[in-house]
Amino acid sequence: MKKITVVLASMLAAASIPALAETFPADLTCGERHVVTERLEIRFGEIQQGTGMVSTDRVLELWRSKEGSWTILMTRPDGQTCIMAAGDAWDDKDAIPGDPT
Repeated sequence: MKKITVVLASMLAAASIPALAETFPADLTCGERHVVTERLEIRFGEIQQGTGMVSTDRVLELWRSKEGSWTILMTRPDGQTCIMAAGDAWDDKDAIPGDPT
């Protein structure tokens, strides 16, 4: 919970964060992707671990650190990104059964 509070406070303090009420719920913290991801890298040591298409115009990203913090982002084609969820104690599970990798 501490990480969420720090991320939200630092994001809200940034003057470059526009409101995205028309495309994302109002209670999410949003900003330009490069600003959001830079803060995740610098403040929490998180790096991108995976991506997936949610729709034709949304990409979901998982960012996490070696220490176990994690953040899920949703990004639009125009580069606006919202923090959908964040937390601690990420636990990688074994590979998907039947996955050849």
